[in-house]
Amino acid sequence: MVRERVAVIPRNRQRRKHLLTFLLLFLYLVLPSTADCQSIEKEILNEIQKILKHEVSIDTSETPGFIIGIVEVDTTFVVQYGLNASRSAKIDKNACYSIGGLSKVYLALLYQDLINRNQISDEIELNEVYPSLQGTPWESVKFYQLLTHSSGIPRTLRNVNTNQVDPFEGIQLKDILLGLHDTSSSNKSDFLYSHYNYGLLADALERITSMEIEQLWQNCEPCTALRSSLIIATSDSCITEGLNKLGKLTKRKDYGSMKYSLGLQASIYDLLKLVDGIRSLDENQFNITSEELSTGIDKTVKFSRGLYKLTGEKRYSVYSHSGRTNQHSAAVHYVPKTRTGVVVISNSEIGTKDLSLQVLQMVNNNWKRKRIDTNE
Repeated sequence: MVRERVAVIPRNRQRRKHLLTFLLLFLYLVLPSTADCQSIEKEILNEIQKILKHEVSIDTSETPGFIIGIVEVDTTFVVQYGLNASRSAKIDKNACYSIGGLSKVYLALLYQDLINRNQISDEIELNEVYPSLQGTPWESVKFYQLLTHSSGIPRTLRNVNTNQVDPFEGIQLKDILLGLHDTSSSNKSDFLYSHYNYGLLADALERITSMEIEQLWQNCEPCTALRSSLIIATSDSCITEGLNKLGKLTKRKDYGSMKYSLGLQASIYDLLKLVDGIRSLDENQFNITSEELSTGIDKTVKFSRGLYKLTGEKRYSVYSHSGRTNQHSAAVHYVPKTRTGVVVISNSEIGTKDLSLQVLQMVNNNWKRKRIDTNE
């Protein structure tokens, strides 16, 4: 089953001495030098092993391996930990992984570009695109409500989520529309995370523009920095094996009309490009962090036009998203104000818990690191 999990920033945690050791080591390593990259990666890996021992417990029988990518201003490092899913070799840093709900960030960026070019409007209603929804509780749902998960569409639709192993495998638009007809409206909340929001949004964008998402992405000029990081695998040869929550080897799934909500694939290097691209784009072009909505998850967790915003006892906000399928999991966390970010990909559905956020917290000196854009 596909799930999403949002890590809430921990409060008042006593940090061990190895956290400062890691930070000082990391800042030293990213300074211009001719140091041997393998030696650097080994030292970073040693520090991550301390995190795994003291901060985040990951059962290697459930998650055999994972890859961590670190962005520090203009420098990136990638380290691998553990084995591939079949435990026959080291995990491959260059392999392609399914990123599940993290696919939505790519769609949100494309959506904002279409808004900026006046090709679509936030106020377009579903009944304008799908006349069959007229007379249903969903007819007046607007595009921006799909984008921000404020449409009230539930996580499950009547007579649609019948596959308990992977309920979104092979779902087509007709299934979603029929499900909406059969699903009664509940009390709408400000935020209700549903994969169907982005499944509908992607199809609606294609219908409004008469172009496929891939074509729209290629026409998105501000997306140039991100373009190579959008991967839509067409065969199993692109993607590595992974484990479901029962520990069984699984293959890539076809998500049908849910492809741009759940079905994209990427390598760790692609997701590092995503982080670097988002933080370098002008906010006037891609303001996907505006219109924050309360999520009900925690008062420090909000959702914007494509990303979660995490706040807490620190000097700046963390923007994030994560995703998982019955095969892999992925998470992205970054801090625009310090130009730092951490990406984690693992070869199991269970994933790596809050590891990405923990590493980012250390890189930012337990959230005490100075902002680059100020003299604080």
